[in-house]
Amino acid sequence: MLSPSPISRSLLAVLLALGSAAAQTKQPAEDPFERYRECIVRKPFRYHTLGREAASGTHKVEALQLLVADYTRPQGEPEYARYTIAT
Repeated sequence: MLSPSPISRSLLAVLLALGSAAAQTKQPAEDPFERYRECIVRKPFRYHTLGREAASGTHKVEALQLLVADYTRPQGEPEYARYTIAT
């Protein structure tokens, strides 16, 4: 019977490490307001939109207050924020 080569052992170790790292990634929050807070601090504007959609999907007064406060002081990309309000 052939024994595994050092390269195949190294490859197996890397694959196992990558598999466990992928399993440890954080899942998105279940609570829409928590999801909003997670997304709004991220840099890409698309995450801001995802967070705002999660909050607005609740149809609660708290969500409306949160979004009004958020859109009155757009950070980073005010032109794009105005565009998303208009569409």
